[in-house]
Amino acid sequence: MIASRDALAARVRDAALDAIERHHIPGISIGVVEGGSLVLCESFGYADIESRTPMQPQHRQCIASITKTMVGLCAMALVDEGKLALDARIADLLPGVRYHGPAETMTVWNLLTHTAGIGEAQSQELLAATISPDADARRKPGTFSSMYADGCVVEYEPGTKWHYANHGYNFLGEIISRAEGGTDLHDVMQRRIFGPLGMA
Repeated sequence: MIASRDALAARVRDAALDAIERHHIPGISIGVVEGGSLVLCESFGYADIESRTPMQPQHRQCIASITKTMVGLCAMALVDEGKLALDARIADLLPGVRYHGPAETMTVWNLLTHTAGIGEAQSQELLAATISPDADARRKPGTFSSMYADGCVVEYEPGTKWHYANHGYNFLGEIISRAEGGTDLHDVMQRRIFGPLGMA
């Protein structure tokens, strides 16, 4: 039981305002749940800096790499069910992909742990487009096969170095989809995570 909701609210407020100031964050929304009940829901800063629109709890947020947790949960569920092995070679699971670099030993474990050797983009131009603050300029995701039509660059021997890799989780998503009989990854997450947790 939360001892004092007022004290909790004060701590959350202080931490949020400090984070906004220290890290130059435009806005933050925070929710605290206890025993299935929402005990605190508050927003700080701006949803849009230019128009000075205040952040509100009902604003939708891009959760970006938090989806990696969900992909990891789905992958490990398949491991638990015996439908996927952590030491399975990616070249065997995704045989249609051409690999530019040392990919022979790359495994599911390497993808999960960011040790697969996969870089962030296939070229400097694509990297710039990926991180552009202009949403219209960003490269739009396509199908897995279209995203890797020219193959995948493997920058170093899998397992020899840690390097955060979004592409590794693209590969995991495709592997999960195929292991689930071609089911769309969103539908897999709905069945395995969102539905059981009552998340809308």
